[in-house]
Amino acid sequence: MLTQIKDEALVLQASDCKEDGRIVSLFTFQHGIIKIFINAKGKDSSRQRALSTPLTLLTVSCQINRGDLYRCLDAKIIDQHLELRKNLEVLESASHMARSTLRSQATHVAAPNLYLLLKSYLKLLSFSISPESILSSYQLKLLRHEGFLASLTSCPLCLKDQTIQIQSWASGEFYCREHSPSANIYFPIEEYTALYQLASSKSTNILKEMNAPERLRKKINGMFLEMTNSQ
Repeated sequence: MLTQIKDEALVLQASDCKEDGRIVSLFTFQHGIIKIFINAKGKDSSRQRALSTPLTLLTVSCQINRGDLYRCLDAKIIDQHLELRKNLEVLESASHMARSTLRSQATHVAAPNLYLLLKSYLKLLSFSISPESILSSYQLKLLRHEGFLASLTSCPLCLKDQTIQIQSWASGEFYCREHSPSANIYFPIEEYTALYQLASSKSTNILKEMNAPERLRKKINGMFLEMTNSQ
């Protein structure tokens, strides 16, 4: 029976607890979301707090206890992502990515592809002309990872590829002009074109030059909140 794990992890969230320690939510490569307890008192407290700083990349060894909380045995910092902390817009977008990951992922469910995507997007933020657009792209790809947005180009009612005709989104599906439901999020063609690129592009050169309008970013965030709330 497995009693210990060793994995690479990103710190998503940390909070103080009454035992003079911290409860840290980690997104691990092999084991998905886990929570660990880190002792933050004594002469080594500054190091332990550094280990539990959100957005830090670690290697971590921990003991599996009963329940959801693991005990940290050892941890080493790989990357503190200091470049993310030099610009408020970049830091806010990175923090929002971490919250989006926590919101969408069940604990103890491995998601290695999503983990690698988050790592690469955190690196991309500092080079982007619009960090908030990178956040929107991550939210869209996260939804696709969870099985939403199965088709970005075809209406579920007429089943034809109608990329140019796609005009609205409702309940997890994109609809053409003819079959658009009354309760929907409307996308003018220029917004849909940008959304399609954000959701599907694998080119960092394209993504880092994208500057999605605020109105579109708000629509994407609304889609993300609606779909992750339904899980």
